[in-house]
Amino acid sequence: MAERVMRPYFLLGQDSDFPSVDPSAGAVFWTYQYGHQIPTPGGLYPAVEARDVRRDHAALIRTLGAAGTVLLKNTNGTLPLKNETN
Repeated sequence: MAERVMRPYFLLGQDSDFPSVDPSAGAVFWTYQYGHQIPTPGGLYPAVEARDVRRDHAALIRTLGAAGTVLLKNTNGTLPLKNETN
């Protein structure tokens, strides 16, 4: 059983050069399971800063959005658009 579970782990190279677990994950899972009202057992999870995984994703999203933008020309009124003038 363990071999069947671990074989893809090693074949996919997840044992080397793979990011470690976020140190704030324990407190997050505890809060998700038991809520904010119940204190952590023995202060097991002190306040730690979460890992910033956003990097420059906003720039990537903006670039991909710009690349996916399409301008249409409404030739012969094909598109159901009305020219409203006020």
